[in-house]
Amino acid sequence: MDKYDYLLKKAKKEGINNFAAGVILGDTKKIILFERPQNYDKGKLKDLVGGKLKKGESILEGITRESLKEIGVIPQINNYLGHYDFLKYNSLFRYFVFLGDLGNIHLTDKVLKKHLSLGHEHKKYVKIKPALVSRYNIRYPIKKMIYENLVN
Repeated sequence: MDKYDYLLKKAKKEGINNFAAGVILGDTKKIILFERPQNYDKGKLKDLVGGKLKKGESILEGITRESLKEIGVIPQINNYLGHYDFLKYNSLFRYFVFLGDLGNIHLTDKVLKKHLSLGHEHKKYVKIKPALVSRYNIRYPIKKMIYENLVN
């Protein structure tokens, strides 16, 4: 159980039983997104760290597992930004989006290169000013959450 379990319960009451969660690293000045390989999804998609939750897994457990797999570190979750629903494999999913950071690790290029361990799902990271998200290939619901929550 974690403090975000109420989100899963609410979605289940709405008839949604498949979940995913991800985290955007950063703050109102800059965010870190990760570039998917060219042949993944829509090609060179800028994306957050996260993925499908396993059955019985809490949101924080899922983000921890996916983060370790995708970038080799566990982010600290700071804020819930929102969610969006999508169809995949003829199933309805709810994707929960959070803002987080790497604790006392500052998000400079030197530090990121030292601490991040990018795997096959992410080829590189990009630092973006939240106000400029419209210039990047980012899923629209995520782009909208970034703009609504992080742009003053």
